[in-house]
Amino acid sequence: MRGKKRIKPGADKFRVEVKDVIRMSKKGQVNLVDEAGNKMALGAKTEIKIDGPTDFELLGGTITAFIRKLKPKSKFDLKIPFLGVNSIRGTIFSVWTDGETMTLTVVEGQVEFSDLKGNAVMVKENQSCICSKEQGLQLPVTLPVNLKEQYKEE
Repeated sequence: MRGKKRIKPGADKFRVEVKDVIRMSKKGQVNLVDEAGNKMALGAKTEIKIDGPTDFELLGGTITAFIRKLKPKSKFDLKIPFLGVNSIRGTIFSVWTDGETMTLTVVEGQVEFSDLKGNAVMVKENQSCICSKEQGLQLPVTLPVNLKEQYKEE
């Protein structure tokens, strides 16, 4: 969506703009690549709003992102309305939300995960963390598998 107008992307490449909203159908996946080479794969039933070149709002669904190491003053933010903010710097992560609960899983690097009350935790490689409207931000847990073997950048 661009404003109130529905835009149909071409088969291969399509340029998204600030304020665009991408809504995925029940099937398929879309890959976004920014000018710095950062990549985000949007899963089925995902909705994301583009707030800026490195500033996004996940309204629902799943994103898997491959973020390059950023310059010292640069940032990459992924907001989830009513739940929290992820500040990302050179990492691979996956995030899912249904609007009530959010789950962040870090494959490589680390992500600062904060709720809207100002509570924050650092979620490190091979950890997962949950934030919900009902219970707030939880402590990260270490996963019993090596996620790097399962997530490969294509």
